[in-house]
Amino acid sequence: MSNGLQIDVRLLPSASYGAALQYFTGSKAHNVSLRQRALKMGYTLSEWALARLDDNSTIAAATEEEIYAALAWIGCRPSCARTWANRGCRPPRVAPVD
Repeated sequence: MSNGLQIDVRLLPSASYGAALQYFTGSKAHNVSLRQRALKMGYTLSEWALARLDDNSTIAAATEEEIYAALAWIGCRPSCARTWANRGCRPPRVAPVD
């Protein structure tokens, strides 16, 4: 665009809606935290799905809640976790990963 704004357009299957919503609307720091947590648990997280590293089988993708539950992420609900500072929520807490 002429003002320097970059727009990315992605077409994903409806089965990936939750993964895409989390990926594209979360802050960079929040997304990095989730991806690091996923790796520690033997998963990979992308706009397509939360999947196992060993065989790429999908663990969760349809909803954000599925993804957060699979990662044992506790605290603010997903929509609040993205914007906790603006909504007055506390930052999400996470259960320890061995």
